[in-house]
Amino acid sequence: MKDVVAFVKKYYPKIEETGLTINSTEFSVISGLKGFNEDGMLESEDEKWLLDFLFMFIQTPDALNMDFEGLGYEFFVKQVQELSGNEIVFEDAVTKIDPEVEESGQGTCEISFKCNGKPYSFTAVFNYDWFDPKFLTFLNSVLEDQKIEKRLMAFGSWNICMITLQTPAWMEKFKTLLPMDIEIF
Repeated sequence: MKDVVAFVKKYYPKIEETGLTINSTEFSVISGLKGFNEDGMLESEDEKWLLDFLFMFIQTPDALNMDFEGLGYEFFVKQVQELSGNEIVFEDAVTKIDPEVEESGQGTCEISFKCNGKPYSFTAVFNYDWFDPKFLTFLNSVLEDQKIEKRLMAFGSWNICMITLQTPAWMEKFKTLLPMDIEIF
């Protein structure tokens, strides 16, 4: 990318149009990207890829900026609860891993919790400290069971991923504004 300022000025207003609450200024996003570009990381012309990096500098209470490595399930459901404004309440979240599986780094683990008082459980693939993305699909089925219209959706890459809790209509608007991949799990 040759012109960080022009890139941010092109996309920052479009990000605002999505309806996400933005707590970063355009200037702070430009400054962050310029600092990040010192390593030559942003020399690509692929705008989808560059938008992943731009979102690293967007502070919003409406999305989780996350990496799927080292993310705990108990922490994640609490973050989803915060995204929902406590419309969704998770309690008693526990991850159980057999000690042999934990030592080997490969196998499955059991995640159990209550959502709005109803118990749920999920068997996740355990691969060292990687988060099983199928858990997002499972959580969306929990939301459906709870008659909640919003769904967890992700945009960005697996290393620079934003997770938000929005309606499918919001997702369609997002797709028209930004050339990024976004999906409901």
